[in-house]
Amino acid sequence: MICRQMRQAYNYLLWLYFQYSVTMGLPLLEPWEIKVLNTTLICLFATTLYTTYIFLPPHLAMWGRVFSSINTR
Repeated sequence: MICRQMRQAYNYLLWLYFQYSVTMGLPLLEPWEIKVLNTTLICLFATTLYTTYIFLPPHLAMWGRVFSSINTR
């Protein structure tokens, strides 16, 4: 049972990678171009996650105070 679930998860990850490579046109690129593209996308994704982690909580708290002051009037 666990082996079957692991195989399904592995096949799903392979399918996701296939979708990524076809969407980005990776088969048409040179190996060094693939590395540059992947590195750029990983850095962009990491920067987005970090920025969201740092800046989203204060903004949500601010909007919470705004909406709570509107509801209490």
